[in-house]
Amino acid sequence: MDIERIVPGGVVCLYSAWDYYNLTTQIPNGFYIAIEKHRKIVAPKITGIILCYWEEKYCSMGVEEVDIANHRVKIFCIEKCVCDAIKFRNKIGTDVAVEILSNYLHRRERNISLLMDFAKQMRVISTIQPYLEMGLYRL
Repeated sequence: MDIERIVPGGVVCLYSAWDYYNLTTQIPNGFYIAIEKHRKIVAPKITGIILCYWEEKYCSMGVEEVDIANHRVKIFCIEKCVCDAIKFRNKIGTDVAVEILSNYLHRRERNISLLMDFAKQMRVISTIQPYLEMGLYRL
């Protein structure tokens, strides 16, 4: 699906991004797309797009482009996605957030320094540190 045509400037986020990075066993019930909260976009229901309205600063940090099904798609980098899980842990469930963080920590290509940078910017550093300390201790 050409997300850019349906939601210009949208960024793949949450369950869709976690699924893309193989961070969770949760199956997305649609395509989660982040957009700035002041924008007025209505996605057609048949597309399965679930719009997430975020502050501009959270929509612009950590954006990358990847190829998904022969389409160039904007998606948040893996470290930003992990911080999103911690930030929204009360909505998605702490168990899901811990699963995402744990799966991230087991990757060889993890970048803890970058993860902490995003955690600071997103104001979840005090929340993520205890999880990180426990997760790193078990590795």
